[in-house]
Amino acid sequence: LLHNASLVHDDIQDADATRREHAAMWAQHGQDIAICAGDELISAAYAALAGVKDARAISALITLTHRAVSRTVAGQTADLAQTGQALDDITLYETIASEKSGPLLGLPVTLGLSVAGALDDIETVERTVRLIAIAYQFVDDIGDWQEDQVQESLNGVLVLARANHS
Repeated sequence: LLHNASLVHDDIQDADATRREHAAMWAQHGQDIAICAGDELISAAYAALAGVKDARAISALITLTHRAVSRTVAGQTADLAQTGQALDDITLYETIASEKSGPLLGLPVTLGLSVAGALDDIETVERTVRLIAIAYQFVDDIGDWQEDQVQESLNGVLVLARANHS
């Protein structure tokens, strides 16, 4: 729910008219409806936590969820701040890519580990998901590099190209 909400909002911010080879929600229904739909997905994610049978776990799950959302927002904000900046620092790109996608991609596993009391494994999952998020973002960037070049958006292909010319 949260990852899909972030994609709805990301498409609006990046003016991406397509998502997964279909019209993006905002392109099909308008920005106002898409923002409301994204917000509804966020609310539904928190409501789903209320269904956890172990009432003592709910507080920790809400805290973990909030932390993941906050990190994602920070990553997306850092991404947006790079618009027009011609970034050539692959390490910074990796940090931004991992933060804007990783926390929400790994959240279901993190929540499950928390409920199971396997808190020591959460750090391992977060490190692994960081790498998955970078790969996820870079694969997306491969398909978007020309459009991102025109829009002066952050794109891993362009970051690598600039880094190799520096």
